[in-house]
Amino acid sequence: KVSCRILKYDFFCGWNFFVFYKVARKLGLNSAASSAGAFLFTFSMPVLSSVHHIQTLCKFSFPLVILFFYKVLFEKQKIYILYFSISFIHLFYCSIYYGMFTFLILTVFFLVSLFFKPKFRQIFSRENIFWIIGSIALILLTIIPLLIPYVRIQGFAHDFTYEDIEQSVPHPFT
Repeated sequence: KVSCRILKYDFFCGWNFFVFYKVARKLGLNSAASSAGAFLFTFSMPVLSSVHHIQTLCKFSFPLVILFFYKVLFEKQKIYILYFSISFIHLFYCSIYYGMFTFLILTVFFLVSLFFKPKFRQIFSRENIFWIIGSIALILLTIIPLLIPYVRIQGFAHDFTYEDIEQSVPHPFT
């Protein structure tokens, strides 16, 4: 059991490092910067939290989401929309928290690109709009079943008081 856990940890760490390194190189970083970024990406969460949680290990989709989103925005090949959708769905199913934070990062990136890159608006051409709507529909159709339990639990939740929230905030002595 312990050796299986070590093999799983080694595999995912190696895979996370490899994917991040390759994505960083494709985005134009040199090998030293790519290696440093891949090292930080690979080992930051498992060291800070528990290595027993698969969600801290299986995060190789994050750099792929960023790469394919960048390629969707700034290159004209429609296949990247499908690649982006698949990698984003995979990231969301591996860890809903990574998925939500990645969604926020992509939204900010999208809005900044919309305002500061005039050529960026060409992505909304008549031929691309079908692919964009299809991608959004694919993502929503596959993520909604994952979100249903969260919505149900929220329906049973009570209103939180200030004391409830205060107890969950970390204090300097904890």
